[in-house]
Amino acid sequence: MMTVFGRARVLAGPLLLAGVCAFLPAPLLAQSLTSGSLRGQVNDELGVPLSGVAVTLESARGGLRLELETDFDGAFSVPLLAPGVYDILAEQIGFQPVRRIGITVTAGQRTTVLFALERRPPPISAPTEIQGDAARTGMGRIRTLTDFEMRELDRNPVATDALRGTSAFVSPFDDRQGIGIAGSGLPAMRSRLLVDGIPEVLLRHPGLPAEPVQAEAFARQATEQLNVLGTSMDNEFRGTPGTLLSALTRRGGNAVSFQPYGWASSARIGDRTELNPGDSSGTSFLVGAVLSGAIVPDTAHFLIQAQYQSVELPTARPWVEPPGDVFPAVVGAGPVSDQIRTIGQTTFGRNLAAETSPVVRTWEGGSALARVDWRLSGTQELMVRVGGADWDEDSPRLGNGLSNNAGVTLDARDISAAFGLTSTGSRTANEFRVGFSSAERNWTGSSLPGTVITGSSVAFGTSGELPGSFEERAFDISDAFQVRAGNHVIKFGGNARLTNYEQDYRFGSGGIFTFGDLDRFGAGTGTFFQASGPARPVDFNSTEVGFFLQDLWQATPEIQLLYGVRYETQFLPTRKVLDNTAWQALTGIATGGRPSDRKGFSPHAALVWDVQNRGEWILRAGGGLEVGRLDPAVFAEAMTMDGTVMIRRGLGSFSNWPNLPAGAQTQVSAPGLTFLPDSLYRAPKSYKLEAGLTRHVEGGFNISLGGRYVHTDYLLRREDLNRVPGPLATTSEGRPVFGSLVQQGSLITPQPGSNRRFGSFDAVYALLPSGESDYYEFNAGIERQVSRHLSIMANYTFSDTEDNVLGLSSGDPADQLSPFPGLLNGIDWAEGRSDFDVPHRAAATLRYRSTGRTAVTLAVRGRVQSGLPFTPGFQPGVDLNGDGSGHNDPAFIDLNNAGIRTLLDASRCDLVTGFAERNSCRADTQYGVDLSFGIGLPVSAGGRHLTLTVDAYNITSSESGPVDRALFLVDPAGTLSPPGSRTVNLSLVPNPRFGSILSRRDDPRLFRVGLRID
Repeated sequence: MMTVFGRARVLAGPLLLAGVCAFLPAPLLAQSLTSGSLRGQVNDELGVPLSGVAVTLESARGGLRLELETDFDGAFSVPLLAPGVYDILAEQIGFQPVRRIGITVTAGQRTTVLFALERRPPPISAPTEIQGDAARTGMGRIRTLTDFEMRELDRNPVATDALRGTSAFVSPFDDRQGIGIAGSGLPAMRSRLLVDGIPEVLLRHPGLPAEPVQAEAFARQATEQLNVLGTSMDNEFRGTPGTLLSALTRRGGNAVSFQPYGWASSARIGDRTELNPGDSSGTSFLVGAVLSGAIVPDTAHFLIQAQYQSVELPTARPWVEPPGDVFPAVVGAGPVSDQIRTIGQTTFGRNLAAETSPVVRTWEGGSALARVDWRLSGTQELMVRVGGADWDEDSPRLGNGLSNNAGVTLDARDISAAFGLTSTGSRTANEFRVGFSSAERNWTGSSLPGTVITGSSVAFGTSGELPGSFEERAFDISDAFQVRAGNHVIKFGGNARLTNYEQDYRFGSGGIFTFGDLDRFGAGTGTFFQASGPARPVDFNSTEVGFFLQDLWQATPEIQLLYGVRYETQFLPTRKVLDNTAWQALTGIATGGRPSDRKGFSPHAALVWDVQNRGEWILRAGGGLEVGRLDPAVFAEAMTMDGTVMIRRGLGSFSNWPNLPAGAQTQVSAPGLTFLPDSLYRAPKSYKLEAGLTRHVEGGFNISLGGRYVHTDYLLRREDLNRVPGPLATTSEGRPVFGSLVQQGSLITPQPGSNRRFGSFDAVYALLPSGESDYYEFNAGIERQVSRHLSIMANYTFSDTEDNVLGLSSGDPADQLSPFPGLLNGIDWAEGRSDFDVPHRAAATLRYRSTGRTAVTLAVRGRVQSGLPFTPGFQPGVDLNGDGSGHNDPAFIDLNNAGIRTLLDASRCDLVTGFAERNSCRADTQYGVDLSFGIGLPVSAGGRHLTLTVDAYNITSSESGPVDRALFLVDPAGTLSPPGSRTVNLSLVPNPRFGSILSRRDDPRLFRVGLRID
């Protein structure tokens, strides 16, 4: 039976900011980082507005209920509403009632819902149900991950891993987890995550800026919504040069709910044989539960979520064995792995089975989150949240290094807490937030030092990025006040963030040996590098303060304009980086001080045109300036590398491998320096522009088209001030050489110390803000509710990224140096295609769901993106220009050589004569297909149903892993010109493996079975 309500009244539920304040004006609707708004229009079948229609809004999770009625114009609204999924029923006597189910309300956006009621005389047995169909209007384009995206196809239970179903980030497509390699053309470290409106600490390994990062404390089951913002138009957002993510945790309701969930899997069922040659069981499982309910009905609610997970990931062999040896005279018979094990045992008495065999990566730990929402009065609501995660990883994947990381461990933990107090009035609203977050990562290396065999392109032992200890803690406080004045909503406020950062890390502190080939490995002849210094952590505090002021103007019923400005500053401690008096005496250059740039003002402006104010055609345009902070790991490096860390380099015989050489064997030992010239430093700034068009078609069809441009200035580039002032020689191809080169088989390196201007110092790195990036993007998205049971979602991104910042995917600081200091043929060789340029990215999901107690759910997701670019060069360790980096030299290309042209064509390389352009080749396209199946079981309790799930990830997928970028191999039988020659002749031969995968890192195929309560 229908019930008509003559006035709006709240029956139950913790609706954010007290939904009773429906009288607040429309311009206030999208002015919160943590709440959205709802606007509805009810007409008859002829389009005539219907007043007095009873509207009932209920959370799809149950327990939240709000009852309203339409005004004289047939409209209803809830100005500030907790984000989530809602069902909305519209009913009036004499009309067929309609219930729209699965309406998503997004933070910072206005959701518009249209109802068309058909006249029908009583009796009426049941309302007509229509699957979610709504338009969302906001100042900036927001990609909102839907409820089923957060709950299903969860390859990893962490909320940020749900981004695999979007094209917003460059995904790793290997077995690393996290938000992605890069966003907006910048490494992942430049992106920012806000949870419940408060910035969270994101950390993996600060020495690898492009390493995917996770927020393990926020499980999918405890996350209500995850939004991706390309540009943060609202000045309350603390923007970032990268991409901004905003997550909202779940809230409890009136009804007591207990929802356990879990799954189990085994590699014997799912993995491909080539990815599990060690025949590991790969046994993995997850158990968890969500408990929610009311402390005081209609007033105070709670939610508690906890889970524990144990994962085993079998892997492929550490490296792909070559089909044949180009130089058989310098290798023995049999696979490289077998030869290394034989040499290790017979020559050095060391068992290398673990380092040369497939490993089983493990992840073991858990997370928990608790949240309480308390409506103190009709105008005030309080939120308290606390959570954390603690886990261990064995043999974790780290970067694109060639080692399998056998014996490496990671001990990690995250903590997060938040407090929010929201107050509203007829003309005002205020949101006060306090938060604390911390992340700790302790990496330990294996018992073997890093070892590279150049001629075979293999590595084992502890990579240069290990060991390392990192911890970042942040306390955050903010307040935002808004007041309505006519057609304007003025919003202003401020924030303060206090950060404590601690780091104990020096690249190469475990020692790195490099050998030219297997024979020279057996003889112990090669090179050695180590950053040896006091094992003392560095720590410091920094403070960031910001203020903002903006106006949201309802210029017409259809057009909203936003304009405002934000001011930010960062205070770094004094006397943490002291001047190195010896270097200053030699050069007059001071290395102490602190960066003093104050970030400055960041204006934003935006326009939204909602044609006819119906949410059908929506045009958005806007832009602004977003300012980043100084990466604390960079400041920590300057504190560490102040002259107390000695760089040891050696060349020759190291017959006691794997023991680190004694001082006499290290031919050069000198302090290394890193500093930030305080008078030159500028905080990174991104200028962002975007525009887009959204078309909402009644019946469940949304299409969006948009474009974005991001230009970032003042990125840090590394320069070595202690390199010899000019080249000592050139190669026969015209490459400048900055040291006396020595050849050891397939390995060419400079004589230690020969490339230094002052022999009393090793590399002296100045970090200069001369880097810049340009990112262009076109994006398209489609959401289509084909029928009540069938839906499709697809998104595509085309982008182009260029910059002049090198080596951000490598942990070796020397790899960030340009191989051609100054200009090459009048241009800066470093300017070109970015390491993160992935032009094509797409994802599509098809979902079917039936109804009833034994409902069947089937979802299929496809993901594809272009391969990562790379520069044709040489094998790892080969340093042809003698600048100290064995990874940054490009090859010289002669297109008259038919064999070279064939190799370049096979790897989709740009065909240019001369030195290869930066990132002029591209790896193979990456793709994967995932499948999720669920069926309701005839078991229920308290209205909850038990669902059996079967998931299959990467049922078909591409191969992934670091590629062989060596276009040429150094002929081990060749010889260099005599020392002192002005021209260095090289003996090089084409590499038949160019562009092939050196080590398989595929995201594993996984089948798993689970149970959950829906």
